[in-house]
Amino acid sequence: MTKPLVGIIMGSQSDWPTMREAADVLDALGVAYETKIVSAHRTPDRLWDYGKTAVERGLQVIIAGAGGSAFAWYDGLENPRACDWCAGADAGFVRCG
Repeated sequence: MTKPLVGIIMGSQSDWPTMREAADVLDALGVAYETKIVSAHRTPDRLWDYGKTAVERGLQVIIAGAGGSAFAWYDGLENPRACDWCAGADAGFVRCG
């Protein structure tokens, strides 16, 4: 069995129809991947452990998706804001907000 290079994580099983698109592309390219449900809200310790051990497990990329509740975060004034870090195609994570 080939060691996964990519992790596909999602907040819940209901995110799978969307995340399946990434899996289909990886299948077509012959790239090994793993999938896991790691909710930042319901299982934060599992999410933390997943991220901390990703490199030592051989992952080079993590594709993460979650439903609408994870899209916006709220500051102390209850103002919704979109996530302000995005994955840049050439630069890794870049500030986008």
